[in-house]
Amino acid sequence: MRARTKTGPVLTGICAVAALAVSACSQGQPLVPRSASPVPPRPRATVSAGGGAALPTLSARAARDGRGMLPGIRIRWWGAEIPTAIAAAGNRLWVANSLYAATGGNDGGAVTELSASTGAPIRVISGRRYRLTDPEAIAADSGRVWVVNGNGGSVTELDAGTGAPIRVISGRRYRFSDPWGIAVGGTSVWVADGDGGLLTEFSAGTGALIRVISGQRYQLSGPAAITAAGNRLWVTNPESNSVTEINATTGALLRVFSAPRYQLSTPAAVAASGNSVWVANSDYNGSAEVGARSGWVTEISATTGALLGVSSAPLDWASEIAAGGAGVWVLTNDIPPKGGGMGPDGSVAELSATSGRLAWSVSSAPFGTSAPGGAITAAGARVWVLGRDNFDARYWVAGLSAATGKLIRVIAS
Repeated sequence: MRARTKTGPVLTGICAVAALAVSACSQGQPLVPRSASPVPPRPRATVSAGGGAALPTLSARAARDGRGMLPGIRIRWWGAEIPTAIAAAGNRLWVANSLYAATGGNDGGAVTELSASTGAPIRVISGRRYRLTDPEAIAADSGRVWVVNGNGGSVTELDAGTGAPIRVISGRRYRFSDPWGIAVGGTSVWVADGDGGLLTEFSAGTGALIRVISGQRYQLSGPAAITAAGNRLWVTNPESNSVTEINATTGALLRVFSAPRYQLSTPAAVAASGNSVWVANSDYNGSAEVGARSGWVTEISATTGALLGVSSAPLDWASEIAAGGAGVWVLTNDIPPKGGGMGPDGSVAELSATSGRLAWSVSSAPFGTSAPGGAITAAGARVWVLGRDNFDARYWVAGLSAATGKLIRVIAS
């Protein structure tokens, strides 16, 4: 589940995905044992075209316009700016935006709803009654959408079918001071509050407060990202390089995974699927310097808590992660090309959920800017990537095949 890290810049990196090139890695990078250092120089996987030919590349102008040889839809009336998060459920996509330009930026934010099958815009949700204030995260199920308002200290609940507001969840008892991450599971919604160092659980059906989880034993230090699977929760703590596991039914602490044993360094995002939990480590505090390579994925057993492995693929500033089926998808600042050097700004990589090997990578065309920003989510056979170019105020959603990485659609603003 997506959430910004609170140390260093906003590590949500992909800068341009409208023009993509896809490569299949016939010899992927395996997981390395936990005794190995996570960031030594590593050989890059041998790349071949064995898994499929490269997609046609759009010209810079065509990509900026959201049109060309690849299927795309231009949203000229989008109006919303600075997208921060994306959620998918059923046949719908929802994008949280921290600014709504149609009202001169005074409206505090907006949610853009799109068709997942056609890319067609459905509606832009904004207005005082929604109380959207700097939306930072978003989650959805088949009937409802929840938007975390970073500056509003609240969560706005929407009807997924009509976009109508259901309620705004706020008040002292919820203890929202700086909400960041959100997860939905079963009948509950959980919100991670970075400044408060706590988790708030409320009913998905009524919005009623269930419990607030806090205390030294949970070791919640600037909690940012959160994911739910079955009766478990996993929360990243980038300020203390740890992940907290909690019983979702009782709120009881199960265990805390910490560095150096689990090789966690500024864990920015977390995802769970099957018997594994994957943590994206941005390592911003560790080795983020000019020419340095940083970022990897730690895999932990969801049942025993054992360290299963650490990805050896060079995932620079791994900042977002999604999982489902046989794949794990990671959003990174860039993946270095074979032989070293700087890669394109913004990359998506898929790791095999069974072996941890790099299955394929997708890199943006070089016409973008060096200001990373975006999010990633997986739903069924699709992976959805939210990209932004803040310097030129260009925003888009790219739909990729979860199996091959093939670009299916670009929805550009």
